[in-house]
Amino acid sequence: MNPFEHISMIAMQRHEELLKEAEQNRLLSEAFKDKTPRPSSLAKFLAFIGKELEALGYSLETRYGGQAEPRTTFRPQTNPGGCT
Repeated sequence: MNPFEHISMIAMQRHEELLKEAEQNRLLSEAFKDKTPRPSSLAKFLAFIGKELEALGYSLETRYGGQAEPRTTFRPQTNPGGCT
């Protein structure tokens, strides 16, 4: 066997291995692409409504007595996508 044929055969085998690996990586990334949670419009709307209700409740307590206390600060979200 010609040494160049042997090198060529090894290169072709390596090329095939790399193609298979690339295809596996593509399939994996495609499979996990949709696993990232994204906040829906409904979740964003409900979060907005919750914040507004909290502000309204505080203003009502302040106006009519009740148990008005200084507003508490909220913890920063650990999930940048919204509520968990």
